[in-house]
Amino acid sequence: MKKFWPTSPDPKSICIEDIAHATARICRYTGHVQDFYSVAEHCVLMSRAIPQEFRKIALLHDASEAYMNDIASPIKQSLPDYKKIEDGVQKVIAEKFGIPYPFPAIVHEYDKRILMDERAQVIGEFLPGWSHEYESLGITIPGWGYKKAEREYLKRWEQVKNDD
Repeated sequence: MKKFWPTSPDPKSICIEDIAHATARICRYTGHVQDFYSVAEHCVLMSRAIPQEFRKIALLHDASEAYMNDIASPIKQSLPDYKKIEDGVQKVIAEKFGIPYPFPAIVHEYDKRILMDERAQVIGEFLPGWSHEYESLGITIPGWGYKKAEREYLKRWEQVKNDD
């Protein structure tokens, strides 16, 4: 693992292996799920569901969480300095891997749509205040352990890394 400083991100400190390793060990929804469900698995599944030209972007859309962790959205919204740092990290990651940033609207749409599948399968209920406006992707969430999630992330990277 390479040393990395989120407040002054350096593209030379970013590598796909570190992203896969860390995101495979970070649980979505701050762990408030029925069974372990990693950020890495979320990214792989989203990358498989989205149209081909956006697969690499979808795989990397939460890559900053490898360096900054996954903070619940309601909390993140009240931390403008955190959002600014996260945005800087994600921008450097995008530059490093040759993807556009900010991300195209379709990536945000698919991120909202996969939430519908996640809520039904890993959370088990729709919580008050959560939007129902998006159509689910209709995917099955296998619930990989962290080792499989890391392997699948790296395998998916090999499949999409040359997509443009």
